[in-house]
Amino acid sequence: METGISVACEVSVGTFMSEYFVKIKMFDDKLWTGAVDREMVFELEKEPTKEFYVKGRICAYLISFDKESGTATIELPIEESTVGRKIIVSLGIVRRERVPA
Repeated sequence: METGISVACEVSVGTFMSEYFVKIKMFDDKLWTGAVDREMVFELEKEPTKEFYVKGRICAYLISFDKESGTATIELPIEESTVGRKIIVSLGIVRRERVPA
């Protein structure tokens, strides 16, 4: 099974030039938020600003998925202090990605 995926997210400018702030909607409607390297984020609809988040995608790893419940457990590249790195999201925001060898 391929584990390289991307997840739909909302993106804003980070504190440093090398990072973005990212929000991901979890399955329970809570938000995962974190600062990630810009290299992990792609397909931005436009350049984000401090005031507004824009749609994009973040690289992640698929841990497991359940078609019946429509959920996927994923691991993100950075830990969020209250939730951690592994979260459950809707399958609808997950997309398989080609990971370079």
